Amino acid sequence: MEMGSFAYCFLFFLMCSNAFPAFLATPEEVFALMHFKRSSIDSDPKGFLQNWTVGGSNSRSNPCLWTGVVCSAADGRVRSLNLGNMGLTGRLNLEHLMALPRLRDLDLHGNFFYGNLSYSNTASSLLCGFETVDLSSNSFNETIPSEFLTSCPRLVSLNLSRNSIPGGIFPFGASVRRIDLSRNRISDHGLLKYSLSSCSGLSYLNFSDNKLAGKLGDVPSCTNLTILDLSYNHLSGDLSGVDFGVCGSITVLDLSYNGLNGTALPLSLANCRQLEELNLSGNNFTSKIPSFWKNFSNLQRLSLAHSRFSGEFHPSWVTHVGLWWSSTSLGMASPVACHRRSSHALRSRLWTSGKTISRAISSIKSSVLCLL
Repeated sequence: MEMGSFAYCFLFFLMCSNAFPAFLATPEEVFALMHFKRSSIDSDPKGFLQNWTVGGSNSRSNPCLWTGVVCSAADGRVRSLNLGNMGLTGRLNLEHLMALPRLRDLDLHGNFFYGNLSYSNTASSLLCGFETVDLSSNSFNETIPSEFLTSCPRLVSLNLSRNSIPGGIFPFGASVRRIDLSRNRISDHGLLKYSLSSCSGLSYLNFSDNKLAGKLGDVPSCTNLTILDLSYNHLSGDLSGVDFGVCGSITVLDLSYNGLNGTALPLSLANCRQLEELNLSGNNFTSKIPSFWKNFSNLQRLSLAHSRFSGEFHPSWVTHVGLWWSSTSLGMASPVACHRRSSHALRSRLWTSGKTISRAISSIKSSVLCLL
């Protein structure tokens, strides 16, 4: 009896261990993963994928034990693929991964994949199961094709940041919540225009550090958008005419270091009452400081550095906002020279690019106000 119990327990242990997995990926999944390896990976300098082999009695021929592959505990199907920061090189072919019906999370960031992210018409007809795709920090330098991931109705998050993508327009679906295209070479204003006109479901949109030029369009349909970052581009034109719509969900708005101008800030900006961070630094405004700051009860960081705002700033507008100021010359300091100071250290007047704020700010409590 004791020997039988021991044998049963030992068998159960084997079934639950990596040495004898309870579930195996399907032959179709094995085929798709091996074809992905052969077609997309020219170099694996650190040998991370050496255990991606098939054939023989070796248990490592089971993809659920391969490096980077995660299978579902319920049915053994391939659920995620994480090959991030492995130094892999090759022209990325996504169609074999799109053939994995249960693959939800794809993470290939921090490699040297390149190509134009296109795939065959056969792959376009597949119902892709991707929910999150991270292709950031690779070597993509071609235009995004119009069919890119259009057959992925579950897609929620797409990260293509830190590449050299010049542009392209792809009609992302209503399921998408996060798009990060920061730190590329995108100069195609059409991609930004499309994203802003189709952003009803987006909560995060980041085009920072690109080469976008032209006027900033209205953002009236972005009712769920919480973070919009368009900083460090070449956007220009009068911001006062831009319609931010209801913008009741925006918590972070960063338009810093563009070429925006205007003698007034748009009145619709006052609707963004959930703002926690507003950065308009490094533009060409000749506007007076508006009084609607008092509507921003959640504001934690306000940066107007290296712009030409002027006028009187009432202490009552910023009882909830702290102050960063330069320890040297406020009119000449760079944003990184700002330092947090307590209210008792402030004197009777501050400078915003040579303009005097004539009233003392004595009721500062927390966070950041940067008026350099």
